[in-house]
Amino acid sequence: MLTDSLLIIIVSCTLTALLTLPVKMLCIRLGIVDRPDGRRKLHQRITPLGGGLAVFLGSVLTLVGYYLLRQGSIKEFQESTVLILGLLSGATVICLVGIIDDAYQLRGRQKLMGQIAASLIVALSGLSVEHVNLLGMDINLGIMSIPITVLWLLVTINALNLIDGIDGLATSVGLILSLAVGSIAILQGRFLEAAIAFSMSGALTGFLFFNFPPAKMFLGDAGSMLIGLIMGALAIRCSLKGPTTMALSIPIAIWTIPIFDVLMAILRRKLTGRSIYATDRGHIHHVFQQHGFSHRKILFVIATLCLITCTGAFVGLYRHNEWVAYGSTVVVLLILVISRSFGHAELKLLIGRTRSFASSLIPSMRNANDAQQGRQVCARIQGTREWDELWRSLVEYACRFEFTRIRLNVNIPQLHEEFHADWQMQREGNEDAWWSTSLPICVNGVLQARLMIAGLRKDQFDCQTLSDLVEGLKPFETQMIDLIEDAMAQLSSAAKVPEPQVIQEVVA
Repeated sequence: MLTDSLLIIIVSCTLTALLTLPVKMLCIRLGIVDRPDGRRKLHQRITPLGGGLAVFLGSVLTLVGYYLLRQGSIKEFQESTVLILGLLSGATVICLVGIIDDAYQLRGRQKLMGQIAASLIVALSGLSVEHVNLLGMDINLGIMSIPITVLWLLVTINALNLIDGIDGLATSVGLILSLAVGSIAILQGRFLEAAIAFSMSGALTGFLFFNFPPAKMFLGDAGSMLIGLIMGALAIRCSLKGPTTMALSIPIAIWTIPIFDVLMAILRRKLTGRSIYATDRGHIHHVFQQHGFSHRKILFVIATLCLITCTGAFVGLYRHNEWVAYGSTVVVLLILVISRSFGHAELKLLIGRTRSFASSLIPSMRNANDAQQGRQVCARIQGTREWDELWRSLVEYACRFEFTRIRLNVNIPQLHEEFHADWQMQREGNEDAWWSTSLPICVNGVLQARLMIAGLRKDQFDCQTLSDLVEGLKPFETQMIDLIEDAMAQLSSAAKVPEPQVIQEVVA
């Protein structure tokens, strides 16, 4: 098994490395490239996408060649025909969706529909499980078996997709996950699953030569979503304790870092009033960037964290003790949160929102200070600018004019600044009497922050009254714009950002 696994990795690595250059040329010819925009995409030159296509072709060709040449492989293939065809069909669909998204920028809902289609194909190929085992308890999924399997695959697809934010990160994480899944599959005697995982790890190794910082080519959505789908499906297969029962400890441990990142992204966006499809620079790799880590150091740190949890999954399975897997997950998450490396700000927002909700339901949780000054939650996701001082002046203004709620969301990717704050008084009275408005704050035509204010309509309250209240916020808006412009000027003088290179330079 070990010799065959090593052979698969070497062949897949070589094939993908050879295929990457023609795929790169094709993407350039078709215009499937990633262009820096100075706001969210901060790389310095136009870079071709579509690396996922090279990874897909390299791993598939390796598996086809191996099973055609290996004696006795036809019988093994026939026994798992439905599963193999399901994985291949789902992988093909997700690659097509990713390539279309890379070329034409699909909307979030459109991309989600493609992800659901691919996940459903895989789930219906016999992947779904009827029972899950959590801490010794068997939970019967019943009719929810297929929906929960699809939901799991959607989580893994988007977890890898969202973590693909700097050169080589998704490729490196995918490499570790595939090696872990392949090793666990061998431990369980599941050589088909091991062969698929190792072909993927070899393909990712071959592509990493082009994707390692500074990247000459990006995975694109086709690559990151492909890794998420295949590794999510194989994690289920390698977690089976019986024909239809899955142990949750293995997939949870293997996917700890990517899933924690996507959960924090959902929390961050929902608790700050944004769509979960909104983009930001609050992911784990962005936060490490703000801490001053280089791209290569970020790769090393995140890869090490993934390696710890994957090792915990392997050791837990080997020793038949799921607490080892759960323990590695808890230790890694505690390190991130307690050290305030990642997740602390989002959890602070969650705790603040939970307290506010609880106090609205339970009168005994309210205190006099909240009644007089209101309850507020402030969270700096990243950055060092003095947003707190502006926020305090805004709260004073709100108290003076008897607002009932204000919320400020600052999101300036090019400055690595993200700040969120929410203040509210206890609401009383008829809901029909409430008013609210949202004010965008733009600099040079680009949205940099959004302020929401709300209050209780009183006697003689009309549009002119609201206009006067908003006009009173002008000094705050001016201060904020001045702060942003000064920060941008400092950034420009400190390091002049080079112009995007022309597409011909990418070929070289």
